[in-house]
Amino acid sequence: MPITLNCLRTKLAEQSISKISYPFYTPSHVSSLFSLNLDPQTALSFSDWISRIPNFKHNVTSYASLVTLLCSQEIPYEVPKITILMIKSCNSVRDALFVVDFCRTMRKGDSFEIKYKLTPKCYNNLLSSLARFGLVEEMKRLYTEMLEDLVSPDIYTFNTLVNGYCKLGYVVEAKQYVTWLIQAGCDPDYFTYTSFITGHCRRKEVDAAFKVFKEMTQNGCHRNEVSYTQLIYGLFEAKKIDEALSLLVKMKDDNCCPNVRTYTVLIDALCGSGQKSEAMNLFKQMSESGIKPDDCMYTVLIQSFCSGDTLDEASGLLEHMLENGLMPNVITYNALIKGFCKKNVHKAMGLLSKMLEQNLVPDLITYNTLIAGQCSSGNLDSAYRLLSLMEESGLVPNQRTV
Repeated sequence: MPITLNCLRTKLAEQSISKISYPFYTPSHVSSLFSLNLDPQTALSFSDWISRIPNFKHNVTSYASLVTLLCSQEIPYEVPKITILMIKSCNSVRDALFVVDFCRTMRKGDSFEIKYKLTPKCYNNLLSSLARFGLVEEMKRLYTEMLEDLVSPDIYTFNTLVNGYCKLGYVVEAKQYVTWLIQAGCDPDYFTYTSFITGHCRRKEVDAAFKVFKEMTQNGCHRNEVSYTQLIYGLFEAKKIDEALSLLVKMKDDNCCPNVRTYTVLIDALCGSGQKSEAMNLFKQMSESGIKPDDCMYTVLIQSFCSGDTLDEASGLLEHMLENGLMPNVITYNALIKGFCKKNVHKAMGLLSKMLEQNLVPDLITYNTLIAGQCSSGNLDSAYRLLSLMEESGLVPNQRTV
């Protein structure tokens, strides 16, 4: 046990050292640099150089500082490219709201030497970012501003809006954008229809989703594996497993090949309903058809076997996964660790060693599970050492931590 904990401490130290093997810069440092009166080309070259440094990643504020510099120097031709990079760097609701407010400031000319009108590509990327985080009210407002700027929406614009609403189940609101899509001279495509299938499934309206699914071919729109997969997922959510499985057959008759995502949805649902043998048969069928399982599919199967205490099968899947060159992630290992903590906490600690060998950093769930396992086995000293390591790695104990 102490050897494993020492190994963990060593690995964490090595990871910290790797982060400082290059000059240590943060986006905040870069933002401060761009706030100086730099030559624009120097700033652009520096931005490109630093983005290639390991362990450095621009964020919305560093990109915003560069855009501000370019606008203040009246160098507008590079602004769209940097603006799109800024939009794509959004990692949270807060980031997305910061970027949309920043772009509005650019648009109005506040704090800038020149007003800058967003390009159609910038608008589309910004709408996509807002949709990603479910910010439909901001999305609606931005669409209005787009029209005010006389920027014509295209099929990508409308599909982004429709999908943003449908992902939240707001089907009625999404239909209004289809009306405007048609008025703009565009035709709904497979993405439009698939978004509505998703929306109806979110609302548990499987019959309505089926209706949209049928309308696709009636309106000359080819159904693809994404359309089928979304409907299959909706059927499983509605506990209509037989109908979902029958769609797999229909899919092949429709000259549409199921992909790994389709099989993952099917296998996950079968495992969730206790039909593990059927899930494994489908897994073999998929492999025989030439479709390679990915890490997500293996994780689904491993989680299922671990929850059913069939740990040998779960361990076998892990080895099979590694043999196929796939890297298990923290979620995969957490499932295995949880399973082994119930029966053999030493094997669970062995899995922790494997994580470290693969340079995976344990998260709060990993530590909480192992601490609980050690406590259940009466190994309180080991549990306290794990707690100490958890805190050393920067994680804060929560209410689930024993």
